[in-house]
Amino acid sequence: MADLKFDAGGLGAVAGSYTIGLAVASLGLGRWLDRSSLPRAVLTATGLGIAGGVTAAATSSLPMLAIGLFASGVSSSTYQMSAGRILQNSVGGGGHGVAFGWFQSAKPVAVAVAGAFGMLATLGVGWRASFAGVTAVTAVLAAVLALWCVDHEPGTQKRSIEGGSRQGIVLLAALMALGFGLTNISTTFLSDTVQVAGPAALGSGALLTVGGLLAAVGRVAAGRLTDVTGWDELALVAPAFIAAGIGSILVGTLAWSAIVTGFLLIFALGWAFGGLLVAQGTRRYPGNSAAVVGVLLVGGAIGGSVSPPIFGAAATTWGYDVAWRGWGVAMLIAGLCAGVLAFRRQHSGQRRLKGGSDS
Repeated sequence: MADLKFDAGGLGAVAGSYTIGLAVASLGLGRWLDRSSLPRAVLTATGLGIAGGVTAAATSSLPMLAIGLFASGVSSSTYQMSAGRILQNSVGGGGHGVAFGWFQSAKPVAVAVAGAFGMLATLGVGWRASFAGVTAVTAVLAAVLALWCVDHEPGTQKRSIEGGSRQGIVLLAALMALGFGLTNISTTFLSDTVQVAGPAALGSGALLTVGGLLAAVGRVAAGRLTDVTGWDELALVAPAFIAAGIGSILVGTLAWSAIVTGFLLIFALGWAFGGLLVAQGTRRYPGNSAAVVGVLLVGGAIGGSVSPPIFGAAATTWGYDVAWRGWGVAMLIAGLCAGVLAFRRQHSGQRRLKGGSDS
């Protein structure tokens, strides 16, 4: 922010550009990925990711940084939709939830890796070198994935999402929008919030690393819980959002102990939504796993691209205390709404079962 001379509003806009790239790819590539060669898709995503990372590392202006992150967003969407197709074709019903929990745990692990690169700043490593390092790690992992895809190419699917079932996927996409808003805000503004509160830069990098690892564990545990209990995934999304709301309000106090507690709540519990929503979507529409992940990513991209600029503008105008508390209230309301939806769906299902047994 200091080198390129922009404030929290600019930071939010840059974060939003990544998610806009995610949306563009998710809108146009889902159906193609359900039918195309996975190695080709992975190589395409890798090329875009490397181009985006190099552009971000070499940027001299805010618009150039936004372009680099936009390309990275397109790359990320392609990877995620491809992974959704791989898992749906490879995993049995008994391990569905935990499999997609592992899949979604990759995101917070990436956040932990980013936090580790951020801590290198204390050793004198510049932010440009950190961007380049993340890009290099991505390229290596992508090469391994591309080689794996050559030997494990799943079959293609040709069914389409039925018109009568679109309401369900729209609901999941709306919840994904709120969740992406949460993840983008919590990662984008963590460091600057910590700086405002006073601790050294090492504190924000360490918090991001620990939080990312806790989020990974939380996503896997949530998926495992749905497999074991058979609960509707929305029944777990509700308390996840409520925990995130409480955590955000704690962060809004700008006291160091409350910031640590609040962010750990956000990461460990609030981030659990990802695997739950993807698992439910692909379970409901098994013939269109990549396309369904694409629809969910579109919803997530809308929330993820809109939320950071609004949050950044609020933080610039009124301060981080007001911005975090306002976001916390919004997440509490979202959690309560998800809880009501889960309760209504459960009772609706019970009534249908009872009607069937009576007949």
